[in-house]
Amino acid sequence: MGRSPLMSGSDGNGSVRIELDDPSGGRDPVAPVPSGGSRRYLPMVLALAAAAVAALVFVGRPESGRTAADTPITATSSTTSVPTTASAPATTASVSTSEFEGVSEWTPQRGFLSSPVPADFGWLAMEGPRSGGRLVRSTDGLNWDRVESNLPDGALLRVRRGADGQFSALVDSADAPDGRFSLDRWTSDDAVDWERTEPAAFSGAGETFAIFETGDVTLVLAEAPSTEPIPAVSEVLTEFIDVETAAQVCGVEPNGLLNFIVYDCDGEELLRLDDVSNEIEDRIAFAGQVLRFRYFVNVSVSGGPPATILLPPATSLVGISPADDGFLALVIDASDAIADPVRLLTAGLFAQLRHYGVDGTIRNIENAPVEGQPFGDQLLPGADGRVYLSQTNGLHAADPPYEAWSVVAEGPNGDIPLGSEIRVLRGSDLLTFSDLNSGRIWVSREGGDWRRIDVPSGVVFEAVLATDGYVVFRDFRGTRNELLRVDLEQPIGPSG
Repeated sequence: MGRSPLMSGSDGNGSVRIELDDPSGGRDPVAPVPSGGSRRYLPMVLALAAAAVAALVFVGRPESGRTAADTPITATSSTTSVPTTASAPATTASVSTSEFEGVSEWTPQRGFLSSPVPADFGWLAMEGPRSGGRLVRSTDGLNWDRVESNLPDGALLRVRRGADGQFSALVDSADAPDGRFSLDRWTSDDAVDWERTEPAAFSGAGETFAIFETGDVTLVLAEAPSTEPIPAVSEVLTEFIDVETAAQVCGVEPNGLLNFIVYDCDGEELLRLDDVSNEIEDRIAFAGQVLRFRYFVNVSVSGGPPATILLPPATSLVGISPADDGFLALVIDASDAIADPVRLLTAGLFAQLRHYGVDGTIRNIENAPVEGQPFGDQLLPGADGRVYLSQTNGLHAADPPYEAWSVVAEGPNGDIPLGSEIRVLRGSDLLTFSDLNSGRIWVSREGGDWRRIDVPSGVVFEAVLATDGYVVFRDFRGTRNELLRVDLEQPIGPSG
């Protein structure tokens, strides 16, 4: 059918951002849209829905980050109370003026750097496009050289190192048939000589668009065409086509301006809608968008056989993180807006945080501090199953079973300017905060004080890797792809 995937990429530091406390950030709420005025808003609605997914993709790059601009798509909503625990750690509201030994200049990279892992000599990582790259190494985290190995060229998707010191890599298989994906696992003791130890370690229908891996949990996200109609979509389509045909629809694709092709669940053309009115085009376009929300999450724990979890039809995945025995996901039911797409721009839709287990259990996390539309929320995995939820009022965290959430960090001096956010280096408790207005970054650890770093021109979006002696950050605005290294005079630790 030639559908274009909404996302493309693999594991990040971050946010299906997806991926808030007062999510409005003090802004006035969006006024209700008058009836008949949806046309000028629908492109934004579709962009929000797609961007929420695209954010996941970027987040899903191996240890990469979030959206291409790495800024949340904020939306207004009502404020709800945030549950806290009596034993919540002190927030990081105070500021230290510690000096840093040195800050490098921005250093251009030959390709996008992802999934850095410590090695005896420094670091290994993947470099190249998110659809597959090459293995590279570095002694300082800033300057990278290609590793001459027997891995298939341009097919590497991520690399990691286990507790036993052995390296492993996920590689896009050349044997995958049309309409399906297949990822092979390769292993090595020295990162030079590799062996394909597990062909088709992950495989299934559709196309992969993100890979997340933290601790013992690996997630491979895939997207495939709908295999069954969505009743809410079919009901809307009965306004334009007969009931019997509408009940068979699994895909709606644009075919030029004001024209659409309607498909059944086998990918066969049912009919064409030509020269529709502007108002009808809005409704049909959004119906087609909702039909594309068909996501499979392949979950492997401790290297075991992956379990495939199909998210319900019309589920918009706006945040995901590996978690204890599965994953946490922020989701919204897009079918709730099918009759009125503008609800996506108002407080009309709410997110639900759910835990999906490899055993097939699905549990709603009722106490999670999720508010209104979650397009600015981010789920960020920490160490030992800990998961963070970054919002406009601060950073929340919870440990398994994720029922008790508390605020563990606020911005410097307790303030988070509009457009800024607290980030967590994947699999750690290293916190970073970018002040987009002043061109500064701040570094801390959970429970510690913020330390300010003045950097050369450029906006820092994420920490890529860190040791006790330095932190490397990335700036990837537009076509920019550069790294910056900050040398630490002393390790960043909690206060006291």
